[in-house]
Amino acid sequence: KEWKRAGGEDQSAQKREKLMKSRARAALAEAEAFEHANAMDENKDNLRLLRAVLVAGLYPNVVRIQAPDKDKSKDNSSSSSRKPQEGRGGGDSKVEVKFFARNGAVDVHPASVLWGESTFRYPFLIYHEKVKTSKVYLRDATMITPYSLLLFGGNIMVSHAEGSVTVDSWIKFNVPPAHAVLIHKLRLEIASLLQRKIEDPAFNASDVKSTKVIQA
Repeated sequence: KEWKRAGGEDQSAQKREKLMKSRARAALAEAEAFEHANAMDENKDNLRLLRAVLVAGLYPNVVRIQAPDKDKSKDNSSSSSRKPQEGRGGGDSKVEVKFFARNGAVDVHPASVLWGESTFRYPFLIYHEKVKTSKVYLRDATMITPYSLLLFGGNIMVSHAEGSVTVDSWIKFNVPPAHAVLIHKLRLEIASLLQRKIEDPAFNASDVKSTKVIQA
């Protein structure tokens, strides 16, 4: 009775109510965080987009992959300067692959998962950093597509006469004139959409018709 008169029952009810509200807020925050995390992972399996983002963020850290001539590699496979790498994807391969940055030859770091690889679907890598020890090595390298370079790399120069597009005067692609014009227009459109998004973060680029063309 004394406890009731002192308001203990009311205080207990208030504490229970406060606890329930706190748990509800925590549950809501957890649900929102989960939903946000799912939204952030929406494109986790879109490798083309991920490669494009890496180029946009890390360019000009680009390396050109030079595979050996197939005929020569058959004749000279035993004299390759790259030794087979055990446990790093090299297997028994003796095919020599060379890597060139804009200012000279480099190599993949021995700790990289790419070390010893001799087959690449695309002839370019983007990397996070270079370190120099006995050689100039690349760290955190990832293969990228020509389109990601053309759309998110450096300045491009279109030569209709040669049928080519050159990125920053050193990465040259053979491109039909009509395709070169489309690439140039796509770059302008992407730049325009990004600028609008920067100026207005609430801008929904997915509502713009040209976005569908870019996604394709």
